[in-house]
Amino acid sequence: RGAGAARSDVAALMGEALLAQDEFAEAREWLAPGTFAPADQSRGWRMLGRLERAAGNLAAAGAAYDKALAVSPNDPQVWVDIGRLRYVGGEQLQAIDAANRALAIGADNPLALAFRAELLRDQAGWQAALPLYERAVALAPNDLAVLGGYAATLGEAGQARAMLAVTRTMID
Repeated sequence: RGAGAARSDVAALMGEALLAQDEFAEAREWLAPGTFAPADQSRGWRMLGRLERAAGNLAAAGAAYDKALAVSPNDPQVWVDIGRLRYVGGEQLQAIDAANRALAIGADNPLALAFRAELLRDQAGWQAALPLYERAVALAPNDLAVLGGYAATLGEAGQARAMLAVTRTMID
């Protein structure tokens, strides 16, 4: 900002960074106005949706995701976020539909694979979810969220040694 960047140029990124640090009030200051640079519209609305979802404002989260969807209807990450909102709202079948939509758009999107694996783990068990997690980890070997879900699933499946290996990777 000191070098001349407009607030809208950094709003989505600042909001995302503050969300990652659980600084919700500060994130809201950046995201709530909804003034994002054209290239960051989808990200900004998604981050606002995540903020509202975290605050329990599911209707407001849905409205933000609708705006993200209007800007980027073929972004798998938008569909993952919509699916997570649906899941939190108790709409499991709609969450599965959103996850499948995300995978149809981006079959190699590691976050879409991991989300679908989470849902599959709930639906069909740990063993069914492992192949999706393995694909996600192969695509994003350093993503802590993907690795965490994979490690948890390995542990639930009774594969303690494999779980510990993944956990060590996470610590490294």
